[in-house]
Amino acid sequence: MSNFSRRDLLKVSGYTVGALAMSRLLSACAQATEVAGPVTLRLGSYTFGNVDKAYKNLVETYTKTHPDLKVEFEFADYSTFMDKLTTEIAAGTQPDVAMLIPDSFPKFYAQGLLLDLEDFMKSSNVTKSEWYPGGWVGLQFGKDQHHYSVPLTFDSDVLWYNKDLFDKDSIPYPDETWTYEKMVETAKALTKSSGDNTTQWGLGVGWEPWYQAMAMFGVHPWDQQDFTKSNFDSPEAIEAVQKFADLYFKHKVSPVQPPNSGLAVNGADVQFMAGSMAMLLGGSWNTQTYLDPSSGIKDFKFDNALSPHSTKLGTPMGVGQANAFVIFKSTKHPKESWELVNNVCLSDDGQKTLATAVEIPAKKTAAEQTYKAEWLSKLGHPDVQLTMMEKYTDTVQFGLIDENTWMVEVDNQLDAVWKGADVAATCKSIADKLNSLLKDAKAKYGS
Repeated sequence: MSNFSRRDLLKVSGYTVGALAMSRLLSACAQATEVAGPVTLRLGSYTFGNVDKAYKNLVETYTKTHPDLKVEFEFADYSTFMDKLTTEIAAGTQPDVAMLIPDSFPKFYAQGLLLDLEDFMKSSNVTKSEWYPGGWVGLQFGKDQHHYSVPLTFDSDVLWYNKDLFDKDSIPYPDETWTYEKMVETAKALTKSSGDNTTQWGLGVGWEPWYQAMAMFGVHPWDQQDFTKSNFDSPEAIEAVQKFADLYFKHKVSPVQPPNSGLAVNGADVQFMAGSMAMLLGGSWNTQTYLDPSSGIKDFKFDNALSPHSTKLGTPMGVGQANAFVIFKSTKHPKESWELVNNVCLSDDGQKTLATAVEIPAKKTAAEQTYKAEWLSKLGHPDVQLTMMEKYTDTVQFGLIDENTWMVEVDNQLDAVWKGADVAATCKSIADKLNSLLKDAKAKYGS
């Protein structure tokens, strides 16, 4: 998924910590071996664009005031990084700190791999109300719902549109009143076809069309966070998938993408950038790509709007997820690892530099000030994405199955639906398969 803020180290001193919290904190710190001399931490992260540069600049500044700390980076694209991390975990050589999307966290927690951050959080006086609430969802585990991760960024769905194509046909731009029906009506008007040849599509759907459909119609693919049962066979889910299947097969306003192109974010997004698509149901993660001064959109004017809503909900609803940091329990330096995470992720400096390089910062002030000034101010409606994240975004559901397993399964089966196969039968087949995958994962991880 395209898309994923940390800065100054929050000082631990000056706060009173309860005796129990302090005892836990000291216990965690006691894991570190008392060795004189410098501490070396390994920080792993998937990167893209200028993210690795933002990491290095931020950490270089931090280590100047912490001369006994050395940070070694393990950077790669997402797939390569996750493959390497899987190998390292199997060998017990995982890094001290890592930045990931949270879909692997339930599995890592079940395996006992993650360090409990609850007492570190309390000692650092993190005020979660200052952050977008969805960014923290799915980062707590156990009966007491302790924090095992902290968010760097968050994101949400939005509707992108080509202003030039709207202007050419004298069609008003999308606004907050738009429903699914209005979106379809406008997409029909903006689709240009002659026989089987379509030269201009009215609408495209980027990341995971079925997930955007479910969000728009107030449905979830699973029963809860840390899921226990698939909802794909529910009447509500079947209805939502049918609505988006109609875009392809019935209304013929959207091009069918290759299987899994939604997960890879490389299908309709490219066609929108080429100027042959009037609207795209995409996300905030497209922002930096579209606005990039060297490789972004230059041939037409464009803007973003709130995602259209279903009449059932009456308000927009999208889905988003964080990029988040974890500390692996195997670290010999939990205190230093936390201080590093605090600096690159939770501090104002981290949020204004690293988070802004990745996507929208999860802390509101950094998003509303730095990110908005650098990126969103270039759009005609610069507050759309922040409004979506604050008011109208559910968090992607996480559980014992990685996204690249269960979402790919959904994509593969729904490929036939986008081409006219029976929706209800396919959704029931998907539910059966997902429940089977989850049963296997529970047996594997003992959950």
